[in-house]
Amino acid sequence: MKNLIRHDWCNGIKRQKMLLTGLVLLTFINCIMIWLRIGKVSESSAGLSDYLYGVYGGERSLEAMTISEIIRLPVPWMVMILYILIPMVEYPLRDLRESGRYSIVRCRNIAHWWYSKMVWCVLYNMITHIVIIITCLISTLVFGGINSGFHSEFFEKRDDIIFAINNVNKNLNIDIIHYVSISIIIMLLLSLFFMAFAYITSQMVGMIASIICICLSVFYKSDYFSFNQTMIARTAVVDAVNIVPGIGVAFILMALANLIAIKIIKKRDIY
Repeated sequence: MKNLIRHDWCNGIKRQKMLLTGLVLLTFINCIMIWLRIGKVSESSAGLSDYLYGVYGGERSLEAMTISEIIRLPVPWMVMILYILIPMVEYPLRDLRESGRYSIVRCRNIAHWWYSKMVWCVLYNMITHIVIIITCLISTLVFGGINSGFHSEFFEKRDDIIFAINNVNKNLNIDIIHYVSISIIIMLLLSLFFMAFAYITSQMVGMIASIICICLSVFYKSDYFSFNQTMIARTAVVDAVNIVPGIGVAFILMALANLIAIKIIKKRDIY
């Protein structure tokens, strides 16, 4: 099992350097744009919460917009989701076609191969989010916003939304960090699901299904579209999407898909 995890670390994470580098650049560019725009309307610099919201914030449900409004797709959020899901759909099947089968022969337990992929999925997700958060933190230090609060008025004007303020000081910093944590947990569950779903069906079907789910979540608000709960703008601070059903659906889908994948893998002849 340790050899399989080491194999996935070398082939499934170290080889994603270009992908992670691109994520750093896109996150940093997004941070620069937020810093410049907030600097034009506020005397204080953008802070960590502003940058995190810029990536994880998403957008209020587009079905709530009027026809006269310009559709604002949550591009940073969509890019983050795709950067996470593309390797989930692509790597396990590629590994099985290439050097992965030799690792299975050596460990003599094909089910362990899938368990190592689940460990890899967790590691890759954590690394992806750590990269985003560190990039936002560095941007905060570089642009001098370490003591800045969340500029809710800027995002309200930009996105035509109203934040639900739950405290006297009107400080949403804690709420932003809280919902970022929830977003990470749900994304991990969805990643495990789509990894198994792509194995059960195919890479192409897995990718098409993930894109359809992302688009549905962008345009329609529902407590049962788990991608909705990965956007801060859909949570209680703006759109009041219930988090519990989203986590429940993501967990059930993840568990069922991986159980089916393990059963299929055990019947597969790779020798």
